[in-house]
Amino acid sequence: MLNADGSKRRWTMEDAKQMFDKCGAKKPDNATWGDVQYLFAIFYSDYFPKVLDCDQKIVKAVLAYLEDPDAPEGAAFVRYLAVRCFVGDTIKWSEMI
Repeated sequence: MLNADGSKRRWTMEDAKQMFDKCGAKKPDNATWGDVQYLFAIFYSDYFPKVLDCDQKIVKAVLAYLEDPDAPEGAAFVRYLAVRCFVGDTIKWSEMI
């Protein structure tokens, strides 16, 4: 993913888990680690370092998104699917296992 600052970084699920551990955060029960990983990728790519300038702020943004009381459960995954569909990507579900 190309970041706003011109760099490239790919967040793995393990990266996201380690960042949550490092910041003392707990994944909400209604979210998956895939949701967390996707949101880390979005927030880091689009907002680091101008808005979210440290690890703790990225974690807080991810948690705020996942705990939004107005959003339905699975909102992060729905957004992921919508973006993939919009740009014309074919999701190879057999590779998602």
